[in-house]
Amino acid sequence: MQHRRTDDAKRPRGPDGEHPEGTSRSGFEMRTARDVGRLLWSLGASRSSVAASLEMVGVRAASRDPFGSPVDRYLHAVVGADPNVKSVRIEAGVVVVRLQGWWRSVVTVPLPTVVQEFASAFDAGCYPALLQRQTRGQG
Repeated sequence: MQHRRTDDAKRPRGPDGEHPEGTSRSGFEMRTARDVGRLLWSLGASRSSVAASLEMVGVRAASRDPFGSPVDRYLHAVVGADPNVKSVRIEAGVVVVRLQGWWRSVVTVPLPTVVQEFASAFDAGCYPALLQRQTRGQG
């Protein structure tokens, strides 16, 4: 069971008397969720536009890899680059972002339907341009 603090006054404060990043816990988490949602929606309005967006930025992945889908790799590169993010992964139709710091919780963002449709089509082999090329020595 995850313990959640509801009393913001008990959270640690920095030397200036402010909470880390100068924001309330819920405000930072809400901004993170909003930013991840916008990032996902910016990929496109159809599964082919999602594929084109990912191809344009150079994302490649293996088909049916539970930890390395094109969307996973994209989120790791973009969202995972934020120093406030400890980890990011996709599970059961949501993006799960774990934030740095013991006072922070986990942020979840639903995957847009079009991104889920893209993922299914990718696994079915519909977007070979996004397939990671195997090198010698790989199975």
